[in-house]
This record gives sequence, structure tokens and C-alpha cells, in this order.
Amino acid sequence: MVPKLRCTFAYASFLISLCVSATGWDDYAPSSIAKAVAAASWQAPCDTCFTPGLPYRVAVEYTGAIRVISPERQRFIGSWLKSIGTSPDAAAMFQQEIAVRESGREYWLPIQDKLLSALRHKAKSGQAVKFFIVLAGAISWKKPGEDIVFLVNEFDAR
Repeated sequence: MVPKLRCTFAYASFLISLCVSATGWDDYAPSSIAKAVAAASWQAPCDTCFTPGLPYRVAVEYTGAIRVISPERQRFIGSWLKSIGTSPDAAAMFQQEIAVRESGREYWLPIQDKLLSALRHKAKSGQAVKFFIVLAGAISWKKPGEDIVFLVNEFDAR
């Protein structure tokens, strides 16, 4: 018999892949993080802004920096997942975030734990990496680009 927690995690992984990865990798529009922020459908200021999960494919510099996701960002991810009809428990797959750099600006992107292990083995600090990300929304957007949350669903370090 499989423990209930393992079944729940497997089900949540399946759901988040279904809901967050759009319908296929080709649905991730080539863009930049800055353009994705500028194209967001809401306008500052707002508090806890959600999107339906806008998919983008961005080529940025992977800095190699990793940190634990703050409780505030963790709660935001759970609330966003609930807003798109996925169990907020699936937020547990995002325990850490990575720093990337685009045009001199640093962004922190929550990444699924299973992808982080692969990224550490395949990408080096300072390397250009293509990330498949979803714009989930903003925690508190007082000025454009502030507290935006993009979730990493896949990467290509070739």
C-alpha cells in the first residue's frame, strides 16, 4: 500500500503540471521577464493580484544563487493555485527559488524542487538558460515589477 502522503504529492504534481504548464511547451511565448511584467493585465497599485497563469519562455542568466522561499511568497503560491482550481497543497513543491539576471536586473523565481536538482547538475553560474515560466501574479504591486511571482516549470540549459 502506498502511503497517503505519497499519493497526495503525486496527484498534486500531476495537477500542477496540468494547470501550470499550459497545454504544451510551445504555448510558452518567447519573451523577456521585463516584457512579461509590462504586458501584465493588471495595473499598479494592487494587492494580491492573480493571473490565470501566463506562460513565457525566457532566456536569462542563471546566477547560481538559491534561497528558501519566504512564508509570504509560499502563501501567495498556495492562494494562486487555489484561484486556478488546483489544491493549494501543491505549493509544497516550491520550497526554494533561484536568482536569474536579465539586462542587469535580478529576479527570484520559485522553482519546483524536482527541477532544482536537475538545474544544479546541468547549469553553471553565469550560464544563459532558457526557462519556461508562468506569471502567477503579484503579492503587492506598488510600482511596476515589484513583488511579481513567476514559477519555473522547466528549463533548457543547452
